[in-house]
Amino acid sequence: MTAIRGPRAFWRRPGSFPFIRNWGDVQKIAQVCGITVQAVSQWKRVPDRHLFTVAQLLGLSPWQLRPDLTVRNLTMTDMDPRDARLAEDTIQAAASQMEARRLAVLTAQADRQRRAAAKAQAELDLAQADADLRRARQALSRARQTFVNAGIPEDRLNPAQGDRLSPPLLAQSAEGIGGV
Repeated sequence: MTAIRGPRAFWRRPGSFPFIRNWGDVQKIAQVCGITVQAVSQWKRVPDRHLFTVAQLLGLSPWQLRPDLTVRNLTMTDMDPRDARLAEDTIQAAASQMEARRLAVLTAQADRQRRAAAKAQAELDLAQADADLRRARQALSRARQTFVNAGIPEDRLNPAQGDRLSPPLLAQSAEGIGGV
């Protein structure tokens, strides 16, 4: 994005600054910068040496007040040493915040991958349990068919007891089985 240049640039219009619109702020700015109120009221734009102080006071970034300046321009030798130190501290704080956010993103991605792996493992366990249940039901069906083919009446199977035979088969008499 290119900055607007010329007399129409918003940083050159006195009415665009919050501290010009609110005269109570001009006194605060003059006091913090160590200059007179008249000097602040004559500003068409915030001078380089006071940029970080004014930005901090207003709760804005320096680039919102002076988008025409870059970091290279702000670190020139004619800058007030207090403002240069403040600029370095601001850059260091921003770098620390970026690193903390990057670590938070990496942690969130790792957590998401762990949850995805846990979900995949749960789905695999569910599929294994379904397969085991199908095999058990098929074995039960084959056992029932074997009992029916052996001549054991269907009413001997008691579905209320989990598909087990009600009385033990060995306790029955062998009469009529095998020609005896």
